Amino acid sequence: MSIQNPFFCDRFSVNDYRTVAALRLSFGRQQFHELPHFEPILLHPGGSHWHPLQRYLICSSGVHTDREFSAQDFCTARWKFAERVYAEALNATKNRYPQVADVQWEDFLPNWRRLLFPACFSDAADFLVSEMERLSLSGSIHVETGCSLYVDPVNPKYPDITEEKGTVLQVIFDTEELSEDIMKPLWSHQVTDFDAAVPKTTVTFAWKDIADFVYRPTPEQIELINYWDARPAPREIDLKMIDKVSHLDLDGAIELIENGANVNACDQYGDTALTTLAQYIPSKDSDEKGEAAPDLNSEDRIRMMGRLIEQGANVNLFFYPESDALINATLNADSKTVSFLLEVGADPNYNPWPEDNPDDISQALDFASSDAFLERGTPEGDAYAEIEKLLKQHGAVFSRASTETTPPPSGE
Repeated sequence: MSIQNPFFCDRFSVNDYRTVAALRLSFGRQQFHELPHFEPILLHPGGSHWHPLQRYLICSSGVHTDREFSAQDFCTARWKFAERVYAEALNATKNRYPQVADVQWEDFLPNWRRLLFPACFSDAADFLVSEMERLSLSGSIHVETGCSLYVDPVNPKYPDITEEKGTVLQVIFDTEELSEDIMKPLWSHQVTDFDAAVPKTTVTFAWKDIADFVYRPTPEQIELINYWDARPAPREIDLKMIDKVSHLDLDGAIELIENGANVNACDQYGDTALTTLAQYIPSKDSDEKGEAAPDLNSEDRIRMMGRLIEQGANVNLFFYPESDALINATLNADSKTVSFLLEVGADPNYNPWPEDNPDDISQALDFASSDAFLERGTPEGDAYAEIEKLLKQHGAVFSRASTETTPPPSGE
């Protein structure tokens, strides 16, 4: 990590994170469901993660035609036309190049795998674009503006999302771009008659109207889009080791490490043994044996961390897009653990969520500073203030802009 690239690794640029954040918006609710996207061409809705121009999903519930919905999906008619053209072109591409989805993951970094693409991938991308152009010129696809309901397909990963919870109100505007002025009355419940607010009309578009939405992602961007599959898969012994740590059984964890468990592996949530220990908070609930979870003071946490580090735990290893041990200790307001981690080499300049804002650098510093203000006058506030001081002493900076006035730590 570095001030210049405080994210996951040098494999990805600031532009990669910004682009992927915008591309995710085109997936609608699927962006939250960890569904694979290995298409050689994607649709780019323009704008940014916070200010999309063509499509925007808001978790705002309501009732339409006597049916409840849990979210509102806003888009322009031009975008909806592009989606329908794209869907037909993608099906034709898969029929023409059935191997296009035969991607393979290859070990690359301790906390990341890279993608290998089939030989037909580039040809399939060219065909998909040409098919989109042909379909848009055919005049066979039309879009109706207005309001309608649709139900997201049930996702086996999220069985609690029932049909009722998966019902979405789609609002299609006949406008060039989305703006808060046209959306706010709908999601803020100032409008009760959706059909009257967004009248129905049938429209169609030319290829030149949607060509700018067509985007060919780089291999690295496709990896970021599918980050959950890019994590090296843990073995059963690795998961047992992390579980031992989560129950503060360091002797049991180290015994597993000595028998082959990877001390730097992650579980299904992206947590390592070290990040698990850093975020440990005794549960109010009893464990499976009916016993209350033990407390953990700073001294014991540091001692246990030291044992893991002796076994090879890397204080700067984390699994995208999860927080590292330093951020977890900061969130726990544990200034002693933060000091220990910094002394053994933890880098404070890390932003685990660059898709939200790639201009942020030290997320730990941001948390410590804001919580020191929010909790001022309390013991927790004093702890956060101490953590903020420690982080700055070790070269932490808030954002990319602040590097113009704050010199980087020595060696950077």
